[in-house]
Amino acid sequence: LAVLGLAALAYVPTSWRAWRRDGTGLLRTPSAGIAEVMVGGTALAAATLFGVLRAHLDAPKLTRGELSKKFREDLPLYLLPVTGVLAAGGAASLAAEARRRPGADGHERFGTGFLLAVTGAWIAVTVVGVAAFESGRNVPAHRFLAFLVALPILIAALALWLSRWAGRRFGHRTSTSGPAGRSVTAGAAVLVVAVVALGAFGAHDLYTTLAGPSRGVEWLEIHKVQDAATAAFYLQQEHIAAGAPVVFVIDDSGPNPLSYTPEEMYIIRSVLPAERIEHAYAYVGNPLSYLAGRPTQRDQPKTYDANEQRFWPTIQTLLPHHPVALLLSSFNPLYGKVAAAHPDWVVAPNVLALNGPHPAQPLPLPPTPSGPHTVVQGAVLGGGTMVVLVLIGLGWAIVLLPRSLRPFEVFALSPAAGIAALLLAGIAVDAVGIRLAGLGGTLAIVLASASGWGAAWYFRAREKGQRQE
Repeated sequence: LAVLGLAALAYVPTSWRAWRRDGTGLLRTPSAGIAEVMVGGTALAAATLFGVLRAHLDAPKLTRGELSKKFREDLPLYLLPVTGVLAAGGAASLAAEARRRPGADGHERFGTGFLLAVTGAWIAVTVVGVAAFESGRNVPAHRFLAFLVALPILIAALALWLSRWAGRRFGHRTSTSGPAGRSVTAGAAVLVVAVVALGAFGAHDLYTTLAGPSRGVEWLEIHKVQDAATAAFYLQQEHIAAGAPVVFVIDDSGPNPLSYTPEEMYIIRSVLPAERIEHAYAYVGNPLSYLAGRPTQRDQPKTYDANEQRFWPTIQTLLPHHPVALLLSSFNPLYGKVAAAHPDWVVAPNVLALNGPHPAQPLPLPPTPSGPHTVVQGAVLGGGTMVVLVLIGLGWAIVLLPRSLRPFEVFALSPAAGIAALLLAGIAVDAVGIRLAGLGGTLAIVLASASGWGAAWYFRAREKGQRQE
């Protein structure tokens, strides 16, 4: 909202001139159009979050030290002395293109100006957020950097400008041979080099910097997924009600429990069936302390006790009801010690029930949830997913996007429209009590797609009728 608000303010002089001098309707001015998007988007988001999902605002509970650590670790990843210069070059290239084509139609000129206004506003909001953090406010500066989408957009604009420049340098016509053919080749070569270079930069950050010993970012490890799946299998086999609370006794002996412990629960919840997610709770610490009905407290690291207090109040209210409590091997370093002392508590491979039914024999290991393991499988799954999103979103893109857009632009934006439509359809299907699995998931896809194509057919038919009249 802040980004759009600043963009709307940037267009106030233009909107004023269009309204007062050119006779443009007030609601058709750029600032009014952006304001309409802000109001509509806010209303839709509020209705979905607070009306349908019945969610509530929840600020992150991170200490100043934790926020400083995240910001300090994340800042070098952006290589701002390089990416900042490239982004500035992208902004300059957009401005140069706008000046170079004075005869371009109004839509094209507005598009370039709007992109500059939005990216400039986005950068301004990020700078204000980081400045607020540096001034002592407890705001997540690293999140402002993470959402600085303007940076890659402007770098992409620079790559496109360089591609056009290479094309103009070697010719002006599009053909398959001669100087014009060389211009096409040169332009394509520039884009390929830019994509490969930027991809290599991102891959180095992801697979070398983030995964290195100095950072040690947590991965979705297969043994953690397997243990969580085994726990879910145990709950199913022992007929534990889906709405019954289940406590997972987890722990972290590292230096950053405030961040790592919630991520442990994210992994567990990502594997559990959807109906169990809201009833999965975490006790952080020693399993024997859990059985004794008291929190686990430690002097080191300094944030450990604060982290424990995030989870303990809820666990304290559950203890009188004696919920099922599970200890998983990969989520608590004390599993081996407890399993050796109480082998009869082991209910499945790497799963121990501190409280709950014990089968006569430990359950077998269930199949491991897995995704594609080869490049071909990943390409097929990724490509198929993109095709589905395009099919879902193309109808909505035709309806909602301006008629002045070229077909390839509508097509390029259709996956984003497909994601939005699928999210809303999934929320609607879930709200009426239909699970988003099997036929329920298929229903959400069909609903999102059919409604978009139905709307596209209706509006196109109406436009055709109006032209005939």
